[in-house]
Amino acid sequence: MPSQATRPPLVGMPAVWLRDNCPCPLCRDPVSGQRLLHITDIPADMAVAEVIHRDPVPTVQLLHCLHNAAEGGDSGFVELLSAPPSMLTVRLRPGDCAVFDNTRVLHARTGFAQGGRRHLQGCYADLHGVESAVAVGERATTGVIRRKDRI
Repeated sequence: MPSQATRPPLVGMPAVWLRDNCPCPLCRDPVSGQRLLHITDIPADMAVAEVIHRDPVPTVQLLHCLHNAAEGGDSGFVELLSAPPSMLTVRLRPGDCAVFDNTRVLHARTGFAQGGRRHLQGCYADLHGVESAVAVGERATTGVIRRKDRI
């Protein structure tokens, strides 16, 4: 296994560039965003020691009910497929938003009648993107940087 100093850069991004573009408050002024380090202060043999925060699987699903006047079409959420009593069945009303882990929970719906209008809008987000948004919000409101946020 090559030493850290001789490892190739990740996806073509040199470690010096990654370090120079670190957005944390130790590297950038929290108010102005100005760099607190000069790129020439970063050792040229800088290497990436660890790669963590990227699983691009669309883990989190959001299902937003915009309109639901149809008979039926209730949403079902399951942990154990072989145990029907473990299924939670809910009727989403306009304005409701179901948020769940798409890799852990199976979503289904009951049949619905053709006569009523029904419009549910869904989207997905990867878990690391959600964690990042939460960390940025915490950092903005508290000024505290969690260990995961540091480079």
